[in-house]
Amino acid sequence: MNRDNFHELARWAEHAAAHSYTERGVLVTGDSRLHAETIRPPRPTPDPLDRQTERPPFPPWQINARTWRGPGEAPAPPGAISEALDVIKAATGLPVAHVLAWEVCTGWAG
Repeated sequence: MNRDNFHELARWAEHAAAHSYTERGVLVTGDSRLHAETIRPPRPTPDPLDRQTERPPFPPWQINARTWRGPGEAPAPPGAISEALDVIKAATGLPVAHVLAWEVCTGWAG
């Protein structure tokens, strides 16, 4: 990422932290431009009538369509994130990453 152009990501991180948005992220290109916010829907609650003993898995990450800056419509799940990364990379020619709120808000870099 462009370390000299981090302001947009920093503003998003401050907003996410202030609202405790733990299940959100952004798609960001190597020049530090944000292209969409992502949301991980909550995990469904087990249905006692179906005798479920384990919680179902999380649904796939989604693109917040209101924040989509890519060409065309925002990709839909399943596979929305990988498709969006491909679309943005093809449109910009830059590397693209899906950065999660907890990563940028805590400074974790893995």
